[in-house]
Amino acid sequence: MPTASITVGSPTLGAPLISPQTPTGQNLTVGSPVLGKAAVNPFFARNLATGSPSFTGPAIGIVNAPIDVSALYDRHVRRSGDDYAVAFSALLPRGAAWPREPETVLMSLIAGMAQIWGDPVDKRAADLLEQESDPRTTVELLPDWERNWGLPDPCFAEPLSVHDRQVALVQRMTIEGGQSRQFFVDVAAQLGYTITITEYRPFMTGIDKVGDNRVIGTGATMFDQFDYIILNPLGTPVQAGQYSEYPYMLGVPENRFYWTVHVGQTRLTWFRCASGQTGVDPHLRIGIATDVECVLNRWKPAHTDIIFDYSGSTSGNDPMAGTP
Repeated sequence: MPTASITVGSPTLGAPLISPQTPTGQNLTVGSPVLGKAAVNPFFARNLATGSPSFTGPAIGIVNAPIDVSALYDRHVRRSGDDYAVAFSALLPRGAAWPREPETVLMSLIAGMAQIWGDPVDKRAADLLEQESDPRTTVELLPDWERNWGLPDPCFAEPLSVHDRQVALVQRMTIEGGQSRQFFVDVAAQLGYTITITEYRPFMTGIDKVGDNRVIGTGATMFDQFDYIILNPLGTPVQAGQYSEYPYMLGVPENRFYWTVHVGQTRLTWFRCASGQTGVDPHLRIGIATDVECVLNRWKPAHTDIIFDYSGSTSGNDPMAGTP
């Protein structure tokens, strides 16, 4: 249904219009106060600025050149001072006393006064919305986030850097709880510690045998009679030529309610310009595991007790890694 003399939304009729079924057009600019410019098909456009008085850039098929919209997610629309000047001028009354020509005193005044709403105000608001609304990057509103989520955690007696506080906030918001071995390993890893876990059970007649009933690793993943992975004394899968942990412990039946957490690596917190506070944080803080002890004791099954083992703790293969 091609029409030759209708221009939709224009105060002036007579400009040619293409058929609505035609995928591309020559004289239709959606949402623009000025008609007659070349239009781009919204379904085949690379540079389409919705609500803008003009469209720029060549049209290109999405199939041939997909548009990457991932960068647009959770982004605040930033407007310049010129954008605010256009909006303010559109609110002025109509008439001879209110000219719209750019060279007039009125438009020069509007353009100058509108600049403060562009870079200082709008940019500041966009920065706050983009950074402070994300608990992983918030800095200025971090105390407000912490207050709403019951932080700082009393488990953390030592001073925390901004990055550590952000990690604690995200953990408090996302943690769902659990009772598996891996859950507690992951919780400690979020706090900056490497741990392994050893569990115990008493001797069971008809299943266990007297003597040394440890096994030697073959290099493959090995399972016991209960279909559990056979572990070494540090709580990791037994390696080739390595002795496994003892599958049982002689003692009272209550042994099954104890488990050992082996803290394998201490936490080293180096000062960083992006997350440290000058005059507050030292160049290096060696974290003791009071925080991980407190957190794990909070999340452990209520009928169990944890034994913390620091006999194999190290500071990592390269304690100076990450230094200037």
